[in-house]
Amino acid sequence: MGGKMRSIVLGGALAALSCSGVLGAQESDPTTLEVAAFDASLIPTELRQDIANAERLTIYNIGTEELTENVIVADRIVFNRGALAQISNLDWPYVVFFADELLFADPRSGAQLIRPLNARAVEPPQRRQEAALPNAGRSGKHGNNGAAGKTGATGETGQTLSIPDVWIIANKIGVQGDPDPSLSNINFRIYVPGVDGGPGGQGADGQDGQDGGKGRDGETNWGICSRGPGGGGDGGRAGTGGRGGDGGRGGDGGSIYYVGPQSVIDVLQYASVSNWAGDGGEAGMPGGPGDRGKGGSRGSHPGNCSGPGPGSDGPSASPRDLGRGNPGPSGQKGKVTAYIVDDVKQVLASQQ
Repeated sequence: MGGKMRSIVLGGALAALSCSGVLGAQESDPTTLEVAAFDASLIPTELRQDIANAERLTIYNIGTEELTENVIVADRIVFNRGALAQISNLDWPYVVFFADELLFADPRSGAQLIRPLNARAVEPPQRRQEAALPNAGRSGKHGNNGAAGKTGATGETGQTLSIPDVWIIANKIGVQGDPDPSLSNINFRIYVPGVDGGPGGQGADGQDGQDGGKGRDGETNWGICSRGPGGGGDGGRAGTGGRGGDGGRGGDGGSIYYVGPQSVIDVLQYASVSNWAGDGGEAGMPGGPGDRGKGGSRGSHPGNCSGPGPGSDGPSASPRDLGRGNPGPSGQKGKVTAYIVDDVKQVLASQQ
């Protein structure tokens, strides 16, 4: 197993993306870099396989662009002057930069790796209202009373978005074109804060109360009532609106892993990292109450027939609804971890 970890506090307030003008200064909790010796068990098997299976290029240049692939393998990976690389797919499990040399065209203007700035967790659709029951009908001559509408279903929990892990694996880090590709300081920013959780979905509307049944019609024989009419049944109570869904859990900040010799870690530890947790989503709204069931009509009163009247409409929902859901919990701040290895080829050798 790897050696004992040591921690380095990287800093508190971080200027994220300020050089591009996209965002202003962002503050986050102090970021701690955990440093440990390399061990094969620390690298996910799938990640090592993806690196081994990727096409290895001689040079891969990164400018201002959306990354279309999540595993980049090259002899030299070059960040062009002022590069702004955006992770295009939050469903990726990780984004990997694997190179013998990680180079920057201009270390002062630097480069930035960001998650999509417009990433938003969406609100789920409202749960569907349960269809009303058919008319209550009758038993004997009187219409049946309608059944009460059911309480609406609870709204869905808000969405949580994940941020891919970022792996930067290199033997050297330096300036493009310099015969001695070594570097002591670089303006490199990684912006991967968690995405706020989505709002909870609205609860389903309460089911409509069942309509009361119609009373039996009266009948006459030679103008004399031979069968008395029935009364209409009462309508059912309106269903209560369903509880709103809970807000989604805030997304975790992206976790960042540096793998390379001590000289590489010495530079990358000064990268500006923004990987705070996303806030929990807002509580969902409750569903509305259903409609009151309508009273059934009375049976007909031919000739001298008489009988009960129509049924009454059902009562309103009580309570009207079950209230909002709960706000979602916040996510967790991402980790920043460095694994020290003499040669990054050991990352691939460890799967054999």
